[in-house]
Amino acid sequence: SEAIEFRVEQHEEKIGHRLEEFRKRVEEARIAREIRDAGKAKREAAKASRVRKAVKA
Repeated sequence: SEAIEFRVEQHEEKIGHRLEEFRKRVEEARIAREIRDAGKAKREAAKASRVRKAVKA
């Protein structure tokens, strides 16, 4: 039964590691999306500001 317990522990470790990797990837994707969205918002704000200046001129 010790051998079986050891295999179960190894299996749990492997699953835990995969879960950790997955969480890391999800977090990186979320950060990348936030950076992309922020860049998009910044570009749109700059565009709006150019449009306002053009309308005033």
